[in-house]
Amino acid sequence: MNQFPLLQAFGLDTLLTGQDDPALWEMTLKQYWKAPDDPACMVDALRFDVGRRLGEGEQPQGETNQLHQTMRGMVDVEEWCFERVDPSHLRVKTCPANPPVIAPAILPGMGLQMMIPGQLTPPTPPVQLVFEYLGITRPSLNTTGVVVYSAISMPGVGQGTAWLWQRDPAGSWHQTDQRIAWWIT
Repeated sequence: MNQFPLLQAFGLDTLLTGQDDPALWEMTLKQYWKAPDDPACMVDALRFDVGRRLGEGEQPQGETNQLHQTMRGMVDVEEWCFERVDPSHLRVKTCPANPPVIAPAILPGMGLQMMIPGQLTPPTPPVQLVFEYLGITRPSLNTTGVVVYSAISMPGVGQGTAWLWQRDPAGSWHQTDQRIAWWIT
């Protein structure tokens, strides 16, 4: 696995199954995300998805899959979040089911403590508002084409694109110019 240093750095090697091509995962990480030791890497913002492509003539089942198909070009999406293990390594974790409550505003002069007499409780940290998504369809091993989805979203603004990636005869993966899904807000 040493030939896939980003997979290890993100802790994604723990999610690989016999259906996944680690070379594809490594290539997409290089293209779309900052390395965990890069100061610009926003660990709390990262979301990694694995889904599947619909078969020929298959329709998405359920409201969630219809939305995922429209926005990500994949269905049956599983999503993971990350936490820092050390300065250059992350660990995959389950994403919270419910987003945290938005913290009350801290007015100038309040400092880090609530201004309620007799109570020295610091305010709740603010909710994560920026998210970076990367998704790959499964299976990617022994296939010639997969969907790779990337997006960024924040309140009122976002963009996502799903592209078809293909494996060349030498075994390397490349993004094609075939866009599977695209959205912008």
